[in-house]
Amino acid sequence: MVWELNYRGDLAMLRQAEERKDLVAYDGWGLFCHGWAAALGPILGLADEVATAARFAELAAPLRP
Repeated sequence: MVWELNYRGDLAMLRQAEERKDLVAYDGWGLFCHGWAAALGPILGLADEVATAARFAELAAPLRP
């Protein structure tokens, strides 16, 4: 199992892990989005962390490499 904790840059480790059939690769992008949702939720009064993280990921997707 490989969990790419880097969420920017060329993500070479993630791509290499995804090419191998004997590994399960996880992208760190979801963790990044949930972290921001958890941090900003209480400040901005956002009740649903899961929905906020999903929306953040959707809006920021075009900015990913």
